[in-house]
Amino acid sequence: MVMPKSIRFVLFVFLFMAAKALSIHCSENERNALLSFKHGLTNGTIALSSWVGQDCCKWEGVNCDDFSGHVIQLYLTGNYLQGEISASLGELSSLEELHFSFNYLSGQIPMSIGRLPNLTVLSFASNRLSGQIPKSFGRLSNLETLDLSSNKLNGSVPEFLGQLSKLTILNLNDNSFSGVVSELHFKKLSKLVSLYLGGNSLSLNITSGWVPPFQLEYLDLGSCDVGTLFPAWLRTQSSLSYLVMSNAGISDSIPHWFLNLTSNTEFLDLSRNQIYGKLPSFVGFQPDSELILSSNKFEGSLPIFPSDLMVLDLTNNKISGIIPEDMGLDGFSIKSLSLSNNCITGTIPSSLCKLGYLEFLDLSKNHLSGHLPQCLSELDHIIVMDLASNNLKGTIPSSFFQLSSLTSLHLSKNKFHGELPSSLQNCQNLSLLDLGDNFLSGEIPTWIGERLPYLEILGLRSNKFNGTLSPKLCYLNELRILDVANNNLSGTIPRCFDNFSAMVFGYIHLRPNPLYYDDDSSFQVIKGRELEYSKELLHLVSNMDLSDNNLVGQIPEELTNLSGLIGLNLSGNNLIGSIPKRIGQMKSMQSLDLSMNHLSGVIPPSISSLFGLSYLNLSHNNLSGEIPSGNQLQTLYDPCIYNGNSELCGYPLQKKCTGDHKPPQIPVSSVDQKQDDKGIDFITIWFYSGMASGFVAGFCGVWGILFFKKTWRYAYFGFVDDTGDMIYVAIVTRINRLKRN
Repeated sequence: MVMPKSIRFVLFVFLFMAAKALSIHCSENERNALLSFKHGLTNGTIALSSWVGQDCCKWEGVNCDDFSGHVIQLYLTGNYLQGEISASLGELSSLEELHFSFNYLSGQIPMSIGRLPNLTVLSFASNRLSGQIPKSFGRLSNLETLDLSSNKLNGSVPEFLGQLSKLTILNLNDNSFSGVVSELHFKKLSKLVSLYLGGNSLSLNITSGWVPPFQLEYLDLGSCDVGTLFPAWLRTQSSLSYLVMSNAGISDSIPHWFLNLTSNTEFLDLSRNQIYGKLPSFVGFQPDSELILSSNKFEGSLPIFPSDLMVLDLTNNKISGIIPEDMGLDGFSIKSLSLSNNCITGTIPSSLCKLGYLEFLDLSKNHLSGHLPQCLSELDHIIVMDLASNNLKGTIPSSFFQLSSLTSLHLSKNKFHGELPSSLQNCQNLSLLDLGDNFLSGEIPTWIGERLPYLEILGLRSNKFNGTLSPKLCYLNELRILDVANNNLSGTIPRCFDNFSAMVFGYIHLRPNPLYYDDDSSFQVIKGRELEYSKELLHLVSNMDLSDNNLVGQIPEELTNLSGLIGLNLSGNNLIGSIPKRIGQMKSMQSLDLSMNHLSGVIPPSISSLFGLSYLNLSHNNLSGEIPSGNQLQTLYDPCIYNGNSELCGYPLQKKCTGDHKPPQIPVSSVDQKQDDKGIDFITIWFYSGMASGFVAGFCGVWGILFFKKTWRYAYFGFVDDTGDMIYVAIVTRINRLKRN
């Protein structure tokens, strides 16, 4: 049977193309360009270990055209590459996609990248690139995606980007761009879908009647200055699903037309502005959407919200009234609800217990009253609950601690009383427990150390707890903050407190990120002040505060092993003995308060090794001897920190140290003394001889230059004259002020 000609022709073409494909290799020029790029890197070349041999098309991250053999894609995202981008990449004339995101590349973007006419995707996000966007980028006429976010790029955003008519994604977020962005920057961007300019210092100068050539779906103008009013051109953007205008300088009420944009919205962030008026009734949000309106000036009562919300954040506003029984939220959708720092009154409604999938609940810093609803134990998925700084009262219900998923619980600054319920030990995932500033009583349960293995922060300050500090607390290896100040605790400080491994410098936690939400925070008293530490800083804090109790005995020497502790406050107790000699081992210490005790002996010289110490209080003890000097201690010049120690002397006190206060000298024999005297005489002669010759050389050097260099001579004597005039004016001004007084 004879094969038809048409089939023979197709078969011939197929075999020809297959043979051609098998023989395709990358060109020598392009291989050399890639090797130049590799050799320009300082680290991360392990990821490019496959870059050997003649055929670069087989190298990791390199893709070539099947027929021409030219390199068309470089995909090296997340390979820990370090160093600068070589200009040799401009030789890859057929390159279509360049992916270098999530590396450590530095230096400027080479101009040669603009010589790649076929480039459609350019992604340099999350590196350390600096400098300006190269002017050559204006020639990338086929570019569809430009992502330069999260670098250190600066200068203005060039107007030529507005000529890249095929651009669909422009991401310049989180750089150091400054200057004005106008309509010219978007002139021909009719296909633009995603625009990210947030995290820069840009100002939008857009006329009120401007009609954009695009229909955006994603827009981020966070930290850009958009003007005091809502941008009028936004009303033309009916397809927005993601909109960020946080910290944008808006001082306006939400216009009615803006509410019509939310029908497709999945994420809306208007936080950190000056938006005022009553909260509008948003409608039409997409499922699992997020609405963030925190840190504005919204007032009035809470409206009905869209049932599809997953996150609702109204923190830091002026909202008043009660929490309504029906807020419109769907118990199967809402996961995060934050109403903190408003003026909300009334009780916690039982309807909140129906939000069965809630993970984050923050009602802190309001005026809520009444008892905790028993039904809060039904929030099976809750991870963070913050009810601090209200007027809640009563006992903490036992059923409340059936929440096995709970990792962070804030009930501080309320009016709770009674003992800690034993059911608390069921919350074995707790990382943060803050019950401070209440009226809780009884002993601190020993099972806290036995049953809460992941506890990092334990805050029980300003309650009525009594009894002793149980050695079983030492089982809390993860503990970074222990605050039991201002209670009625007695007994000694357990020597095993050095088992708090997390208070040792360099400790790696079992759970690197136990505090689940970014909004989680905690109050700490360090350096004599109460400060609120956000999650970003809280993981850096390590503090122990046992002050204002009735603790007795000595300060355990073992405490000095806690080299990661930045704050230690043992003031207001009945501690005796001396300050541990090895206190200088606590290298991270910034705040040390041992005042109002009965400590005696000298201040250990090693205390001057605490280079980070900026707050010290040793007042009202029985310390004696000379105050150590040197290093950071020289900056602590307030004599009040040593008050109430009559036997102390030396700087910064006015009392000078006599011979009796000096450290004892080791006696020497008369023969040794004579030999030392001869050695001292010899050294003294050479010392003064050297000093004299050095003085002559220095004198001649300085005055010789002034004699021969006229410009230096004029500058020097001009400086002397100006300094003399300044001193004269200061003295006359001071005398006149004294006369007036």
